[in-house]
Amino acid sequence: MCFETYDGCCSVWKQAMRKARKPHKCYECGAAIQPGEWYHYVSYIFEHTPGQYHLCDKCENVREHIKHIEEGRGCHGS
Repeated sequence: MCFETYDGCCSVWKQAMRKARKPHKCYECGAAIQPGEWYHYVSYIFEHTPGQYHLCDKCENVREHIKHIEEGRGCHGS
């Protein structure tokens, strides 16, 4: 199974680095993202339903590492 990509599956897909103004929870590991910390923010619309999530830097780095390994093996999406 390949690392999931979002090219073409969502009508809207936006990613950004943000500095937290209030506490958030990492979508992947559940760790607290405290005010003042940088985190990865993703918003999307999938099948007419909007969604969003927050990722701590550690989890985003793990995702990127896995994606890089799989792309090196010829995988480009699920």
